[in-house]
Amino acid sequence: LAENDAGITKITLDVTTNAYTRAAMTVTCIAPNCAAHFTRPADPPAWSEDFAGVSVVEDSAGNTVLLALCGRSRCSVEAGTGARLVAFQVTGNALQQVALGGASTYDIPFLPGAIFSDMHLRADGTLTIAIRDSKALFVGKISGLVGGKVNLAEFAVPAGGGRVYRLPPKYCDLKGAAYVADDEVVVLNGERGDGVASCANGNTLEIFNLGEGAEFQGCSA
Repeated sequence: LAENDAGITKITLDVTTNAYTRAAMTVTCIAPNCAAHFTRPADPPAWSEDFAGVSVVEDSAGNTVLLALCGRSRCSVEAGTGARLVAFQVTGNALQQVALGGASTYDIPFLPGAIFSDMHLRADGTLTIAIRDSKALFVGKISGLVGGKVNLAEFAVPAGGGRVYRLPPKYCDLKGAAYVADDEVVVLNGERGDGVASCANGNTLEIFNLGEGAEFQGCSA
Protein backbone atom coordinates (compact mmCIF):
# COMPACT_ATOMS: atom_id res chain seq x y z
CA LEU A 1 0.00 0.00 0.00
CA ALA A 2 1.31 3.44 -0.84
CA GLU A 3 1.95 5.56 2.25
CA ASN A 4 1.38 8.98 0.70
CA ASP A 5 -0.68 8.29 -2.39
CA ALA A 6 -3.82 6.37 -3.30
CA GLY A 7 -1.80 3.64 -4.96
CA ILE A 8 -0.84 0.02 -4.47
CA THR A 9 2.55 -1.65 -4.66
CA LYS A 10 2.86 -5.40 -5.30
CA ILE A 11 5.64 -7.14 -3.35
CA THR A 12 6.71 -10.65 -4.39
CA LEU A 13 8.68 -12.65 -1.80
CA ASP A 14 10.92 -15.61 -2.57
CA VAL A 15 10.51 -17.75 0.55
CA THR A 16 13.69 -19.74 -0.17
CA THR A 17 16.00 -16.71 -0.31
CA ASN A 18 13.90 -14.08 1.50
CA ALA A 19 14.56 -11.79 -1.47
CA TYR A 20 11.70 -9.63 -2.68
CA THR A 21 10.82 -7.46 -5.64
CA ARG A 22 8.51 -4.44 -5.76
CA ALA A 23 6.27 -3.43 -8.64
CA ALA A 24 3.88 -0.49 -8.83
CA MET A 25 0.39 -1.60 -9.85
CA THR A 26 -1.18 0.33 -12.73
CA VAL A 27 -4.74 1.39 -11.91
CA THR A 28 -7.67 1.95 -14.27
CA CYS A 29 -10.91 3.33 -12.86
CA ILE A 30 -14.57 3.19 -13.84
CA ALA A 31 -14.66 6.98 -14.13
CA PRO A 32 -12.46 8.77 -16.71
CA ASN A 33 -9.93 9.24 -13.91
CA CYS A 34 -9.47 7.91 -10.40
CA ALA A 35 -10.08 11.26 -8.72
CA ALA A 36 -13.82 10.56 -8.77
CA HIS A 37 -13.33 7.84 -6.15
CA PHE A 38 -10.09 8.49 -4.30
CA THR A 39 -8.34 11.82 -4.51
CA ARG A 40 -4.98 13.10 -3.35
CA PRO A 41 -5.37 16.75 -2.25
CA ALA A 42 -2.38 19.04 -2.76
CA ASP A 43 -1.63 19.42 0.95
CA PRO A 44 -3.57 16.78 2.88
CA PRO A 45 -3.14 15.34 6.35
CA ALA A 46 -0.91 12.27 6.08
CA TRP A 47 -3.79 9.82 6.46
CA SER A 48 -6.39 11.45 4.26
CA GLU A 49 -5.87 9.67 0.93
CA ASP A 50 -4.27 6.34 1.80
CA PHE A 51 -5.76 2.92 1.41
CA ALA A 52 -5.81 1.63 4.97
CA GLY A 53 -6.10 -2.09 4.22
CA VAL A 54 -6.84 -4.64 1.54
CA SER A 55 -8.27 -8.14 1.24
CA VAL A 56 -7.87 -10.44 -1.75
CA VAL A 57 -10.97 -12.48 -2.70
CA GLU A 58 -12.26 -14.55 -5.59
CA ASP A 59 -15.41 -13.35 -7.34
CA SER A 60 -18.19 -15.57 -8.66
CA ALA A 61 -16.55 -15.65 -12.11
CA GLY A 62 -13.27 -16.92 -10.66
CA ASN A 63 -11.40 -13.60 -10.99
CA THR A 64 -8.98 -12.38 -8.34
CA VAL A 65 -10.35 -9.20 -6.80
CA LEU A 66 -8.71 -6.80 -4.38
CA LEU A 67 -10.96 -4.97 -1.93
CA ALA A 68 -9.35 -1.76 -0.66
CA LEU A 69 -10.49 0.29 2.36
CA CYS A 70 -10.07 4.06 2.21
CA GLY A 71 -8.08 5.43 5.13
CA ARG A 72 -10.38 8.44 5.25
CA SER A 73 -14.15 8.02 4.96
CA ARG A 74 -14.21 8.85 1.24
CA CYS A 75 -10.47 8.58 0.41
CA SER A 76 -10.40 12.39 0.63
CA VAL A 77 -10.65 15.18 3.16
CA GLU A 78 -14.37 15.74 2.62
CA ALA A 79 -16.53 15.74 5.72
CA GLY A 80 -18.50 12.72 6.75
CA THR A 81 -18.28 9.45 8.60
CA GLY A 82 -18.36 5.86 7.53
CA ALA A 83 -16.09 3.70 5.41
CA ARG A 84 -15.63 3.34 1.64
CA LEU A 85 -14.56 0.14 -0.12
CA VAL A 86 -13.17 0.08 -3.66
CA ALA A 87 -12.91 -3.17 -5.68
CA PHE A 88 -10.25 -3.93 -8.32
CA GLN A 89 -9.89 -6.95 -10.58
CA VAL A 90 -6.27 -8.10 -10.54
CA THR A 91 -4.48 -9.12 -13.74
CA GLY A 92 -0.73 -9.39 -13.31
CA ASN A 93 0.46 -5.96 -12.20
CA ALA A 94 -2.69 -4.21 -13.40
CA LEU A 95 -5.77 -3.24 -11.41
CA GLN A 96 -9.09 -2.53 -13.11
CA GLN A 97 -11.73 -0.96 -10.88
CA VAL A 98 -15.00 -2.91 -10.93
CA ALA A 99 -18.43 -2.19 -9.49
CA LEU A 100 -19.16 -3.32 -5.93
CA GLY A 101 -22.66 -3.73 -4.56
CA GLY A 102 -24.15 -2.22 -7.71
CA ALA A 103 -22.14 1.02 -7.53
CA SER A 104 -18.68 2.23 -8.45
CA THR A 105 -17.69 2.22 -4.77
CA TYR A 106 -19.40 0.75 -1.69
CA ASP A 107 -19.98 2.97 1.34
CA ILE A 108 -20.67 1.79 4.90
CA PRO A 109 -22.16 4.97 6.41
CA PHE A 110 -23.16 3.62 9.81
CA LEU A 111 -19.64 3.04 11.20
CA PRO A 112 -18.80 5.35 14.14
CA GLY A 113 -15.76 7.06 12.67
CA ALA A 114 -14.09 8.60 9.64
CA ILE A 115 -10.46 7.45 9.90
CA PHE A 116 -9.59 3.78 9.42
CA SER A 117 -6.40 1.76 9.80
CA ASP A 118 -7.04 -1.86 8.76
CA MET A 119 -9.52 -4.35 7.34
CA HIS A 120 -9.88 -8.11 6.88
CA LEU A 121 -12.46 -10.18 5.01
CA ARG A 122 -12.34 -13.80 6.14
CA ALA A 123 -13.36 -16.83 4.11
CA ASP A 124 -16.60 -17.18 6.10
CA GLY A 125 -17.68 -13.64 5.16
CA THR A 126 -16.66 -11.97 8.42
CA LEU A 127 -15.59 -8.39 7.71
CA THR A 128 -13.46 -6.63 10.32
CA ILE A 129 -12.60 -2.93 10.09
CA ALA A 130 -10.32 -1.08 12.51
CA ILE A 131 -11.76 2.38 13.22
CA ARG A 132 -8.83 4.52 14.22
CA ASP A 133 -10.45 7.75 15.40
CA SER A 134 -12.99 6.03 17.67
CA LYS A 135 -10.54 3.27 18.73
CA ALA A 136 -12.93 0.48 17.86
CA LEU A 137 -13.34 -2.64 15.74
CA PHE A 138 -16.39 -3.30 13.61
CA VAL A 139 -17.08 -7.00 13.08
CA GLY A 140 -19.93 -8.03 10.79
CA LYS A 141 -20.96 -10.43 8.04
CA ILE A 142 -21.21 -9.53 4.38
CA SER A 143 -23.93 -10.74 2.04
CA GLY A 144 -23.16 -11.99 -1.45
CA LEU A 145 -20.78 -14.78 -0.41
CA VAL A 146 -21.57 -18.12 -2.08
CA GLY A 147 -19.30 -21.14 -1.88
CA GLY A 148 -16.40 -19.03 -0.67
CA LYS A 149 -16.69 -16.68 -3.66
CA VAL A 150 -17.94 -13.09 -3.55
CA ASN A 151 -20.79 -12.04 -5.86
CA LEU A 152 -19.69 -8.42 -6.37
CA ALA A 153 -23.14 -7.30 -7.58
CA GLU A 154 -24.80 -8.59 -4.39
CA PHE A 155 -22.05 -7.49 -1.98
CA ALA A 156 -23.49 -5.69 1.04
CA VAL A 157 -22.70 -4.97 4.68
CA PRO A 158 -26.15 -4.91 6.31
CA ALA A 159 -26.78 -2.20 8.89
CA GLY A 160 -27.30 -3.76 12.28
CA GLY A 161 -25.59 -6.94 11.13
CA GLY A 162 -22.43 -6.48 13.16
CA ARG A 163 -20.95 -5.37 16.46
CA VAL A 164 -18.65 -2.54 17.46
CA TYR A 165 -15.98 -3.38 20.03
CA ARG A 166 -14.25 -0.41 21.66
CA LEU A 167 -10.73 -0.43 23.06
CA PRO A 168 -10.41 0.34 26.79
CA PRO A 169 -9.65 4.03 27.53
CA LYS A 170 -5.94 3.45 28.25
CA TYR A 171 -5.35 2.76 24.55
CA CYS A 172 -4.88 5.81 22.40
CA ASP A 173 -4.29 4.84 18.77
CA LEU A 174 -5.60 1.74 17.00
CA LYS A 175 -3.08 1.16 14.21
CA GLY A 176 -4.04 -2.35 13.11
CA ALA A 177 -5.64 -5.67 14.01
CA ALA A 178 -5.32 -9.28 12.85
CA TYR A 179 -6.99 -12.54 13.84
CA VAL A 180 -5.01 -15.17 15.72
CA ALA A 181 -8.05 -17.39 16.39
CA ASP A 182 -11.76 -17.39 15.47
CA ASP A 183 -12.64 -15.00 18.31
CA GLU A 184 -9.26 -13.47 19.19
CA VAL A 185 -7.50 -10.51 17.57
CA VAL A 186 -4.06 -9.05 18.10
CA VAL A 187 -4.22 -5.24 18.24
CA LEU A 188 -1.41 -2.77 17.51
CA ASN A 189 -1.61 0.33 19.68
CA GLY A 190 0.31 3.34 18.29
CA GLU A 191 2.59 5.64 20.21
CA ARG A 192 0.51 8.79 19.97
CA GLY A 193 -3.07 9.65 20.77
CA ASP A 194 -5.10 12.11 18.72
CA GLY A 195 -2.04 12.76 16.58
CA VAL A 196 -0.32 14.88 19.26
CA ALA A 197 -0.09 13.58 22.82
CA SER A 198 2.29 10.73 23.61
CA CYS A 199 0.78 7.46 24.77
CA ALA A 200 1.88 5.54 27.85
CA ASN A 201 0.83 2.28 26.21
CA GLY A 202 2.23 3.13 22.79
CA ASN A 203 3.82 0.68 20.36
CA THR A 204 2.37 -2.38 22.07
CA LEU A 205 0.66 -5.55 20.86
CA GLU A 206 -2.08 -7.19 22.88
CA ILE A 207 -4.44 -10.06 22.20
CA PHE A 208 -8.13 -9.49 22.89
CA ASN A 209 -11.05 -11.87 23.04
CA LEU A 210 -14.17 -10.67 21.25
CA GLY A 211 -16.51 -11.62 24.04
CA GLU A 212 -20.04 -10.51 24.78
CA GLY A 213 -20.67 -6.82 25.40
CA ALA A 214 -19.52 -3.60 23.80
CA GLU A 215 -15.98 -3.64 25.23
CA PHE A 216 -12.97 -5.79 24.45
CA GLN A 217 -12.34 -8.52 26.96
CA GLY A 218 -8.60 -8.54 27.71
CA CYS A 219 -6.68 -11.74 27.05
CA SER A 220 -2.90 -12.21 27.12
CA ALA A 221 -0.34 -9.65 25.99
